[in-house]
Amino acid sequence: MVFLSVMAMVWLPVIRKLSEKYDKKRVYVYGMAFSGIVLAAFGFIGFPVFALLLVEIALYCFGNSTYWTVYYSMMYDISELDEFINGERREGAISALMSFGQKLGAAIAMWLTGQLLAIGGHGVAGMEESASAMILNMNTVIPGIVGVLAAVVAIAYPLTREKFLAISEALQKKKAGREYSTEEFANLL
Repeated sequence: MVFLSVMAMVWLPVIRKLSEKYDKKRVYVYGMAFSGIVLAAFGFIGFPVFALLLVEIALYCFGNSTYWTVYYSMMYDISELDEFINGERREGAISALMSFGQKLGAAIAMWLTGQLLAIGGHGVAGMEESASAMILNMNTVIPGIVGVLAAVVAIAYPLTREKFLAISEALQKKKAGREYSTEEFANLL
């Protein structure tokens, strides 16, 4: 756990630099896809030596750190669009909705964990090998697939850096009572 936390901190400056250079959406998509592929690959490789676990953690942390940093930043970009459309700052409501979604997802994941452990035979005499394989898959292959799916879904996220900058500029002009254009982000309205 200490190594995981340290690796998360090591990746943060890299993610910040990538987010400054490229669109946050692109960094998120690649981070989630990379992390998902790493998890799934190590699920198939296994961990015959402890050093491989450390390599897996180091690589996985890139996507995990991307999620926890870029994801929230993207949420606040949505708040700008919401203010432009509705004339109100509602970051609290938007972040609460996203937090609720995370909690709902966590509740479903906990239920699913119990179901998968039961399917794997956890706690049943003679099923130790099956249960171990299920636990490995629940920590590698299954979240790896979910990570890749998250990346695929994020490809459709329409709020790019260019559109965000256009929204911010139009919002400033709108507040100042000046003429503004919505042409660059009309598909978001």
